[in-house]
Amino acid sequence: MKNPFNTQEATLYLSHAGDMVTGKMESRNDISEIKDVKLEDDMLTWKASRKILTFEFNAKIDGDTMSSTVKSRLGKATLKGTRIARNSVESS
Repeated sequence: MKNPFNTQEATLYLSHAGDMVTGKMESRNDISEIKDVKLEDDMLTWKASRKILTFEFNAKIDGDTMSSTVKSRLGKATLKGTRIARNSVESS
């Protein structure tokens, strides 16, 4: 995830069963359960919290890659990711 202050790498782990998508985001210093996950066509949206911040992700999936805008009270950021295994995407 790239924001005005720095770039952070994380791994997104997803599980998909029927209409339900669950998962977690894992970075160097944190693991966050994701919530409010929605997958519709090529769009994936979710929220993740870290300490007192909530991040809202709105990602477009294109094959094995995705790109997202990320909103939080600190402002906007971008995210780009590449699938590294079934049901997981490495992001930066």
